[in-house]
Order: sequence, then structure tokens, then C-alpha cells
Amino acid sequence: MDLTRRAASAGIFMAPSSIFTLDRVGYQPAIRVNVAYADDRRFLDFMRGELA
Repeated sequence: MDLTRRAASAGIFMAPSSIFTLDRVGYQPAIRVNVAYADDRRFLDFMRGELA
């Protein structure tokens, strides 16, 4: 959730995968990104900063 909060403060919406899960059986922590925005410069710059 920290990553999604930092993204939100940068104006980028990322959803934690827990939003899309009905139960926690077999749950894998992940994030969801709208692929239409996956090549957006703001998103790419944000992710580069997070991974650095």
C-alpha cells in the first residue's frame, strides 16, 4: 500500500491487487496498472525513481 500511496501523491493511480480479491486464499501481493497508461512519462519516471 505504501507504493500506491506514494503514486497517488504523485498524481498516479495504482490499485493494490487486494481490491480485486474476494478472499485471501492464494492471495499474491501485487499492484494493478491500467495498461493504457503504462507508457505515460509520469508513470515511467515514478517507477524509475521507486526502483532506483
